[in-house]
Amino acid sequence: MPTISSQDAAAWVHDHLVGWPALIQSLAVELLRRYGTPQERGTRHLAWYDNAPWKRTVLWKEGAPHNFPRPHQDILEQTIDYRVPLEKVPELLSYNGSLLVDHTRGELTVHCDSERANLLTLNIADDIVKGERTADQGSAYHAQVVRGLDVCLRDALDALNMHLVEGDVSAERKACQQGEFVGGIEASDVEGGVGLSVALLLGLLQNVGE
Repeated sequence: MPTISSQDAAAWVHDHLVGWPALIQSLAVELLRRYGTPQERGTRHLAWYDNAPWKRTVLWKEGAPHNFPRPHQDILEQTIDYRVPLEKVPELLSYNGSLLVDHTRGELTVHCDSERANLLTLNIADDIVKGERTADQGSAYHAQVVRGLDVCLRDALDALNMHLVEGDVSAERKACQQGEFVGGIEASDVEGGVGLSVALLLGLLQNVGE
């Protein structure tokens, strides 16, 4: 799928998403840069199809409030081909209510506020389906990773602003520096050959200086 430049993506958003919330416009620019212009544009949504690793990506003008792992708006819906065994559905929904299972189509859909968050959720969902984590363990791990990413992002911003503080650092910051939080998210091969890579999860930190 062809990508477009940051300048062209911003111009497209300026021309086509007048009146959309600024946060969603910003996410739209990221998606356009990565996947090109959407194949579908409605008054309340944008949609991309077969934009690997996703089967479908939908960005909504209005989100749904969600408080796990912290308050945010579920505005980005992304789908993969993934058949969830019926007996695993209750456990997945117990872990995260923003997961949607379509057993007939063999799809698994996730809603959150960013692509990295969706990748994290799907990786943990895959662990639960495989029996490698329980719903409670998945929830705890999810919260741990998000805390670690917050610390990593603060460190990156501090470094850019030349405000690094010498001396003792928290256990979370040490784990971040050693790659334990981000590196601990394993890429999972799911049905259909879709690889859920951590590359997009790391993208925010890698692009802080752009």
